Amino acid sequence: YEGDTIIYDGGRATKAEIAADNNQAVITYFMSYRLTKSQEEAVQSEVTRALSTLALTGKTEQQKVAAIYDYICDNVDYDYDMGATLGELTYTSYSAAVNKKAVCQGYAVLFYRMCVEAGLDARVVTGTGNGGPHAWNIVRIGEEYYNVDCTWDGQDKESYRNFYLKCEDDFEDHVREE
Repeated sequence: YEGDTIIYDGGRATKAEIAADNNQAVITYFMSYRLTKSQEEAVQSEVTRALSTLALTGKTEQQKVAAIYDYICDNVDYDYDMGATLGELTYTSYSAAVNKKAVCQGYAVLFYRMCVEAGLDARVVTGTGNGGPHAWNIVRIGEEYYNVDCTWDGQDKESYRNFYLKCEDDFEDHVREE
């Protein structure tokens, strides 16, 4: 677990209690987690397996990004029922990696995790896409960061690269949160 994985797949405080007595305060956080330990292990296993099949050793940053992007676009389907079957898991890298079905956040976190494991610098970005809540990624190649959106390019049987390695001006209908 690190970085954006913690933010989007990890735990979050659902309640905090403060007890104060004699100039001392004790804060107790109660956490809920999106993934169980076994689910997290399954994601890591699937990421490791997928990256080994992509044979990234010796490839350039751009070749690594392309291989990871195409893998996700070709292997993950969009969860059009928005979690009616998968529940909150549809928002996680677990759902994207193991169930092969997720909404945009699951796609984005899986892309992030695979990039980090492959030694690439990437982030999950949230904002709006076509006016609704959306998540996608930025990834660094050389000294520049580029936008990528596996969700929008990989929803059908055919994969596209309409939202691949785009600068802000060319990344239509995506607006980052402040």
